[in-house]
Amino acid sequence: TALYEAIETLNEREKDILSKRWLSEETCSLADLSEVYKVSAERIRQLENQAIKRVSKYMKENYEF
Repeated sequence: TALYEAIETLNEREKDILSKRWLSEETCSLADLSEVYKVSAERIRQLENQAIKRVSKYMKENYEF
């Protein structure tokens, strides 16, 4: 689908964060992912927002809604 195509444009860390935060049956918290990546929860939030913006931009540029 278009969403998965857009997600494929992300780097591995961004894909992992988005999938664990939004696409998994049991989602992870910012704190959980901050422990995995050894960064602050705020940094995970920033990476998540960056990834969402990149996916949104890809969708707007490649698909009409």
